Parts: sequence; structure tokens; C-alpha cells
Amino acid sequence: MPAHHAMPLVRAGARKALEIDPLLSDAHAMLGIVGVYDYDWKEAERLFRLAMARDPVPPQVHAWYGWFFLMVMSRPEAAVEEFERGLQEDPLHLLFRVLLAFCMEAAARYEDASTELRRILELDENYWVAYTMLVWNHALRGMFPEALPLAARA
Repeated sequence: MPAHHAMPLVRAGARKALEIDPLLSDAHAMLGIVGVYDYDWKEAERLFRLAMARDPVPPQVHAWYGWFFLMVMSRPEAAVEEFERGLQEDPLHLLFRVLLAFCMEAAARYEDASTELRRILELDENYWVAYTMLVWNHALRGMFPEALPLAARA
């Protein structure tokens, strides 16, 4: 579904959820994502702050804040911190780990990203996304001979 069709549905669903529970972190975060889509940075930040204000913050809210707001605002180190917080509660979430590695690469922390991607492969040796990211990681560092077998595995 194109975003211009999806975002009004997301907005309506999140608002309905907030009618039921005005403190629902997930709903505030979803509205924050809509704010980013609308290029309303101040509103998106306000909504993500509301989403982060309730304790405990759900792991997915940490991830959404990191990916959809902090990365968009060119703050990859802050995004890394949010993903790490979320992974404390949900350490086996492989997609969050891949996105953490992506944020690390955006912060020029290539070795940390490589380590994180290898951790993912310890959890699931066939997770092709981790192999693909490792190929990218090695290529960014000019490590093409090391990247080749990873590309074949991916």
C-alpha cells in the first residue's frame, strides 16, 4: 500500500487507540512516524517523547524512535543507543539487530556493526539479511576478498 494511503489509516488507528488508552506508547510512536512522513519534525519529536515517557518503554518503540526519527534526523549514535535499549528487552529480535548494525555503519562504527552481524548469524546461521549487510560492511571497508564468500552465502 502506498504511504499516502497508509498514513491516514495509521493516524486514525493510533488516535482510536489513544482514545482507549491515552498513555499507549505504541500509538504515540505511530503518530510520531506519521509526523516524520508529514515532515513535521517538531510534532514527530513531541510524539516520540510522549511514547518514550511511559516506563517501561516497549522494545519496538525504542526501535521505531531510533529508525524513523533519530536516523532521519542524522543522529545515528543516538539511534544505536535506542536499539541497544530495546534489545535489552528483546535480545532475539533479529531485524532490530540488523537495524542496529545499519545504524552503527551510519555512525562509521564498521567493526561494531560487523560484530553485531556475526552475533545475528550465531542466532540464525541462515539469516540472509545479516550476510547481505556483512557484504556491504566489508565492501565499505574495501575488504572485497572477505565479502565475496559472504555474498555467495547470502
